[in-house]
Amino acid sequence: PSADNGDVNSGRTFATQPILVARDAYGNGDVEASGTASLSVGSGSVTLSGIATTGWTTGRATFTDLAISTNSDGASFIVSATSAGLTGARSSALVADIVATRMLFSTQPAHSGVANGDILSGVVFQVQPILQAQDDEGKVDVHFTDTVTLTTDGPGPLSGTTTQGAFSGVATFTDIAYTATADGQNITLIADDQPSGSGGNLPTVSTANLTADIIATQIVFTTLPNDPAASNG
Repeated sequence: PSADNGDVNSGRTFATQPILVARDAYGNGDVEASGTASLSVGSGSVTLSGIATTGWTTGRATFTDLAISTNSDGASFIVSATSAGLTGARSSALVADIVATRMLFSTQPAHSGVANGDILSGVVFQVQPILQAQDDEGKVDVHFTDTVTLTTDGPGPLSGTTTQGAFSGVATFTDIAYTATADGQNITLIADDQPSGSGGNLPTVSTANLTADIIATQIVFTTLPNDPAASNG
């Protein structure tokens, strides 16, 4: 995925790797520069990974596998370059973009006190499902906006507002319920976003297996007394 809201993609190797040049005070390149050059994070809440030290070759130090990771989408950072005997350099400010590659249920549907299942059939879930748009490292993409729809693989109906907007990388549902067609029915909920969202079309994701418990609230006659010989009653 591209870093649409920054300069580099958090958690992924830079598409364009940094190159350093050894120059004199007049800006002329020194092709005989020797030793090594190193990169580090000069400022910002990011972590640099990859081989951050490399040798000078004809006045150039070329890096090949560097990446940064951050816990804060949109984090600003600066890269510092050092080499023995040379004045160091600092990059301009760069922005790290966390880009969602998947959705995950950060909160699973649940209902407390259900002795024989996870959810109550026909009752709005006490704990409603919440989804997050995350990158491969599990960081939330706060620039992610989309529409997320819930369905179920169970034979019974899913009710409530089953389509919600995802804002700042989070889609929160508030009134979802499932009505089972049999006691102890096992189901999952399935979430899908739209291709037109800011993150493109992310893969569908399912909850853990949920068991729907039907709890009796009334008595119903299924069979009434009957006598075929009672011709007048």
